[in-house]
Amino acid sequence: LITCVNPAKGTYLFIYNTNTSSATPIWSLNLNSNEFAEPPSANYNSSHRSWLTGDGNKILLRTSGTLGTEGALYVIAIDYTNGGYTVEYDYSASPESVSGPSSLQGSFIGASISRTGTRMFVPVNDSGASPTGRMLIYHYTNSSWVLNKTFVKNDVFTADDGSSKSAPHYFAARTEFASDDTVGVISGYYSTNQTYTARIFYRFDYINNDWT
Repeated sequence: LITCVNPAKGTYLFIYNTNTSSATPIWSLNLNSNEFAEPPSANYNSSHRSWLTGDGNKILLRTSGTLGTEGALYVIAIDYTNGGYTVEYDYSASPESVSGPSSLQGSFIGASISRTGTRMFVPVNDSGASPTGRMLIYHYTNSSWVLNKTFVKNDVFTADDGSSKSAPHYFAARTEFASDDTVGVISGYYSTNQTYTARIFYRFDYINNDWT
């Protein structure tokens, strides 16, 4: 179980063992360390969303400061024995980061990691005058996160389902992997007059070593 609070000294991420009644976390992370701080307001850096893998050994973490609403995305491997961690993945240090995100909000909001800790959905808004969305699918291979497949927004939302009306910066509001990592589902907002009252669901299948 992960919970995030904002005490006077900054934002912390805690993990608790729900099999016991103890109120003491078994691991914690100060998000105001230099590694996670977003200038210029590091003291207000926060965990916008976080996911824990099924074995409890990895966290997918999206942070967001008071400015720079595009946020940042990390995968953290937890060291329970020593109370530490290792950053396995940092989007800003990946080769894919050269294309974005833009300064518009929405990047990484629908990101998710599989329960096995070996698959990851990363939605990103491109930089540029007319940014579009990209869905990146990563596999954890040989101890590193490797880009396996890229879908652009127009590959996902076709004209038949009203791509002109789907929210441009939230095309993947939520993503999930099935337990065997061969099926992935995304849901995106469908907008009429920017009300975002409905959602569109798409399924991806991993067949013959390819996501389709």
